[in-house]
Amino acid sequence: MGLLTLMFDSDGVWFTVPALVATGVFMIKLLAGVSGLGGMEELETGMEALDMSDADSVAAFKWLSVQGVAAFVMGFGWGGLAALKGSGLELVPSVAVGVAVGVGMVWLLAWCMKLVHDLSVSGNISKEMAVGLEGDVYVTVPVVGGGAGGKVRVVIKERQRIYDAVSEGPEIGVGTRVRVVSANEDQSVTVRPA
Repeated sequence: MGLLTLMFDSDGVWFTVPALVATGVFMIKLLAGVSGLGGMEELETGMEALDMSDADSVAAFKWLSVQGVAAFVMGFGWGGLAALKGSGLELVPSVAVGVAVGVGMVWLLAWCMKLVHDLSVSGNISKEMAVGLEGDVYVTVPVVGGGAGGKVRVVIKERQRIYDAVSEGPEIGVGTRVRVVSANEDQSVTVRPA
């Protein structure tokens, strides 16, 4: 008996079709988010859903409904099929195993997304903490009022941060050591050569 016959027989089809469709949806969403074609905004709002203090977030609910349902159905399908064909269980116990694996997949997805979110947050480091520290120019820093676009790299608490910057004096070229003299309201910092 071939693999396709096992997967698509009378009972196996109830697990195989949802598993294949959900895996396809999940992979498309994952690849779209990773490749920059979309989905990262949904990731960010999905992370808000993990924080129960923002329980009213409609966008977070939408993200969880797409990713969460795909993860659940994917786990249900593959777990149920494994129980039915791999362990030889009957249909009803296989459905119970599928539901348990689906719930586990949603939990695993939430846990992984929390880890990714924790890696991307800045923690308790604010731009005000950069005042007085030295860094280097990453993108040429224009004079105040000379436009935006300058960037500086500063290490705060052993973490590198890149801030938008303007110069207190003349334009500052790439690679120049600078000192942060103030944090501005527009989320930039003012710098001068060190």
